[in-house]
Amino acid sequence: MTFVIVPGLDGSDERHWQSEWETSWLPQAIRIEPSSWTTPDLDDWSKAISTAVGRAGSDVVFIAHSLGCHAVGQWLTSVRTNAVRGAFLVAPPDQLAPTFPSALLPTFASLPATPLDVPGVPPAASQPTGPSPSSPPAVKATSTPRAT
Repeated sequence: MTFVIVPGLDGSDERHWQSEWETSWLPQAIRIEPSSWTTPDLDDWSKAISTAVGRAGSDVVFIAHSLGCHAVGQWLTSVRTNAVRGAFLVAPPDQLAPTFPSALLPTFASLPATPLDVPGVPPAASQPTGPSPSSPPAVKATSTPRAT
């Protein structure tokens, strides 16, 4: 199994939980590398996800945070592959909220909510007790998330 890390806006610095997991538990993980971290472009992020999945081969599990959840959701609904085994989606932003920066993120602003065809762990906010950044990553799927 290969974990593909998909951070949110600006990537994840070394103190972010995704970076901590990568360093502490997932040294073989592949982090996407879009060229548009600070002004995200969905096409660029989708290409970066495709590149990472191509490097991983098969048995991919996504670990996505914030805007990365939307990128993974959109990628999963537009690319057909048997390589992905699941997705761990943490804190996807609400595109309909007045605080969502639509002007900064126009390609992410109006993505449709679509069921995903892979097992996943729902966003932590929907679980009675969310995962702790200091806990090892969850891999076993508990439900099928919906991209928001």
